[in-house]
Amino acid sequence: FRSTTNNHDRTELIILMCPRVTLTKLDLYRLRQKWEDNTHFGPELDQGECADCPKPGSEKQLPPPDIPAAKDF
Repeated sequence: FRSTTNNHDRTELIILMCPRVTLTKLDLYRLRQKWEDNTHFGPELDQGECADCPKPGSEKQLPPPDIPAAKDF
């Protein structure tokens, strides 16, 4: 008796991203520390070489946030 079996396995990688907006560098630092504590990724990610990645210091700086002044009631 003869049997032919074709298996087609499909593997998918799902990456869930949740953007965070910070207003100060302190908030950014705290958010990054929390992220590094909750994942196995850490500062060593910054050490790697990536030909397609922008060089440190070449980032464009965003303007300061336009936050309306608090009103006294």
